[in-house]
Amino acid sequence: MSSRFFHTISETRRLYVAHKLQDELSGEWGAIVFYRWISFVISAIFLQWGVTANMVTWSSIFLCLLLPFALLFNPEVAYIYLAIGAIIIAILDCVDGNIARVTNTTSAKGQYIDFIADIFYRTSLYATLGFIVQAAYSNDFFMIRFAGFFCLMAAILAVTARLCRIYVEKRFPDVRPAGSGNYQGSPAHNIKSYIFSFVSGLDHLLPIFILIAGIYGLLFWVMIWILFYSLLDFIYTQWNIVRRLA
Repeated sequence: MSSRFFHTISETRRLYVAHKLQDELSGEWGAIVFYRWISFVISAIFLQWGVTANMVTWSSIFLCLLLPFALLFNPEVAYIYLAIGAIIIAILDCVDGNIARVTNTTSAKGQYIDFIADIFYRTSLYATLGFIVQAAYSNDFFMIRFAGFFCLMAAILAVTARLCRIYVEKRFPDVRPAGSGNYQGSPAHNIKSYIFSFVSGLDHLLPIFILIAGIYGLLFWVMIWILFYSLLDFIYTQWNIVRRLA
């Protein structure tokens, strides 16, 4: 590999540390541990090929739409397809930001496309997981009736919480609810902030959890976790917004 390639990796990492690391440490540490390091290499490759940040994000959206095709496989292997697809999407989510920073092409349009990708990712991942669990427990009356419903509710709660935070940021710019980018970027140094940051970072580990849980036949508990996590996120968001608007 050429010295230019390694220089691109170094520059990508430098800009990430300067502009993004602190924000991820306070709420997206899971991405740092599992996805960010490999994204530097992939970003350097894409930059050599002339791939733009928006092209990467649109590719992520396309892959999100492919996640439900995991249901075409037997439940014993469908979770592998789902987990690997979600991991690739998570890496690409890091790559598009890397490329935007290196090429200085960060834009409102790119941020909007990234938002669309996040919505598609969460709804596709949660719903597909629910139907995989439903198929895996085909002899269980309760799971047949409610597995898909639980994951769909988790997706609705997660997306609604995200939209509420965005609405408050735009409608009341002086108020920064927990979970918003600006709030996470400068967390108060107290136990509540550390707990919030830790729990927020777990969200990025969901594909890893799915892969491990699938191997040990524990996908049911992953489903329960995402429902609990999404409900907690929704309640905490509403409580924080109401408290800050009071």
